[in-house]
Amino acid sequence: MADLSTVNIGDFFKEQSHLVWKRIEFARKLNLRIRETTITEELLFRFWRAYYDKKIPIRIFEAKAEHKNGNDLEIFVKTSRGFILLVCQAKITDNKGGYRYFFHKVSGKFQIKLLSDYARKRGAIAQYLLFNYVHIFSRSAELLDIAAIEDFGITTFSADLLLPFLDMLKMTKKSIPVPNFAMLHPGIAIPFHQLVCSLLGDRMTVETDTEKITPAPLKFYSEEEVVSEEDWWWLQKPPTIGFITKEDTVAAPKQADKKEEVFSPKYRLVIGGEFSRGQLRQLS
Repeated sequence: MADLSTVNIGDFFKEQSHLVWKRIEFARKLNLRIRETTITEELLFRFWRAYYDKKIPIRIFEAKAEHKNGNDLEIFVKTSRGFILLVCQAKITDNKGGYRYFFHKVSGKFQIKLLSDYARKRGAIAQYLLFNYVHIFSRSAELLDIAAIEDFGITTFSADLLLPFLDMLKMTKKSIPVPNFAMLHPGIAIPFHQLVCSLLGDRMTVETDTEKITPAPLKFYSEEEVVSEEDWWWLQKPPTIGFITKEDTVAAPKQADKKEEVFSPKYRLVIGGEFSRGQLRQLS
């Protein structure tokens, strides 16, 4: 296993949770518009800086194909047996602490089913990545007892847990109440940094613990597979000095396949693994 400090990584992701909680709180109090893509892009910038400034092993890739969804992410996490893939869709709390559009359809198909099907094809775990803030008056008594509520700024839970509700929708033809923060926390959803540290530190027994959150067989990816740049740009790739290579030129974006799955991740994160850091690119 790579020589990583899971404690530092845990502290880093916990810090991001606190920042996300406060960022959404700021937007809600000032009645500013904020969306999942807003938080995702701000996190990507902090990950990009932390890669160099804090020596946090997070590599960022962007899909070469056009028309990808900024709410959809692939997150690879290093374990002793290889990388485990988490395919994630981001959701943000609204003004009342609810999560909208969990059960909406895209091109006639339930979005949650598309996420789950994509995960099965990739041997991955389908997860929802939740960006959270709820006003103190909207918190349950159990939530009020939590001292560090900001730890829940970024949480995650298995998308497959919601699949039974799809059958309920088909049978009853009735609407289902919008899931909210209090329904999922604490318990069903856990802080994202806990999941990452459990995987990095091999504190999660893959054969037993992960089967609780995914019914599909897991694939363990190699370093070469997760950093392949055939369909992805590595955003932190060190620049070439003295000459320009083919890889340094800007190519036209790939056109997305029209028959492609609707779940279309725009970004890929690779947490952990063996790599060397180059000099930081200067942004123009």
